[in-house]
Amino acid sequence: TYEVNPIPTGAGSRRLAISPKGDRVAVSNFLDDSVSVIDTRTQTVIATIPVGAGPRGIAITPSGDAIYVTNVRDGTTSIIDSRSFKVKSLTVDPKPWQVVISKDGSKAFVSNGGSNTVSVIDTAQRKVIATVEVGEGPFFMAIDREGQKLYVSNGHDTTVTVVDVATLAVLQTIPGIGEQPFDLDFGPSG
Repeated sequence: TYEVNPIPTGAGSRRLAISPKGDRVAVSNFLDDSVSVIDTRTQTVIATIPVGAGPRGIAITPSGDAIYVTNVRDGTTSIIDSRSFKVKSLTVDPKPWQVVISKDGSKAFVSNGGSNTVSVIDTAQRKVIATVEVGEGPFFMAIDREGQKLYVSNGHDTTVTVVDVATLAVLQTIPGIGEQPFDLDFGPSG
């Protein structure tokens, strides 16, 4: 049998991200506009950080120095410094849904369900550097194992858009995925 020790976080927890070292877990709390940071060794919340309205998607950079959180209700992405827990807020586009970080940590990609785009954030400068047009209702994203292609599920037009991570060019749109493709990921073999 397994013993389960619940760790209370904020209201309406949506997604979580695990730090590269595995020592922390960050949880987006949709209903109270916050992020909970949990120390995995002590299994306690070490910080509750106020962010924008309706935090949903969450990712931690490969270096572990920043937590990126999409705020669906106010069209922003919050960037939390992992040491000081200070927050910088960037306006992206309506209804930012998910965020993924490139394998090298240089870019953060935010799917914008309200504008059918993906915002690209330079993680060093912490600013939006580009916007890529994709299909209708982009929700979830995944980067291939090689770190070269971003796959975007477009929930309203049953497609997946493939974007070159380096050039930001749309490489292809895969049609006929099925009604409302949502979450996606790669298996162990890629």
